[in-house]
Amino acid sequence: MHSVTRILVHAVFSTKYRNPLITDEIRGEMHKYMGGILRNLDCSPILINSVVDHAHLLFRLSNSWALAYVIKELKKASSQFVSSRFAAPDFRWQVGYFAVSVDDNGLDKVYDYIADQQEHHKETSFKDELEDICKRYGIEFNIHAMD
Repeated sequence: MHSVTRILVHAVFSTKYRNPLITDEIRGEMHKYMGGILRNLDCSPILINSVVDHAHLLFRLSNSWALAYVIKELKKASSQFVSSRFAAPDFRWQVGYFAVSVDDNGLDKVYDYIADQQEHHKETSFKDELEDICKRYGIEFNIHAMD
């Protein structure tokens, strides 16, 4: 029997120590590269956006890979890409990440939320944003668990 899945994931991870390393120069190419990584893992990227210290990704998870493996490969390959392409040897992602599944009823809302990151973060810190997201999903919040 052929396996069929439809698991939509909203993932968030920060730069190491939440350093503001994602510049306008880096952002667009990094997003394209991350989309390529997802496609190579047979995951379909829906939307990737970031601000200076973290990235949000919305994608369909392949039935071939565990989520932890996909995130590990995304962070490893994209940090190597940014480090070499933009001569940014200090660019690294934090160890942890946040991820939740998204149902079809919430897809448009999550998409709009990710698309609006630059505007959203004019008033909200990464820590406050993550705390709010965790509360919405009923997840105990510990920012240090993502370090």
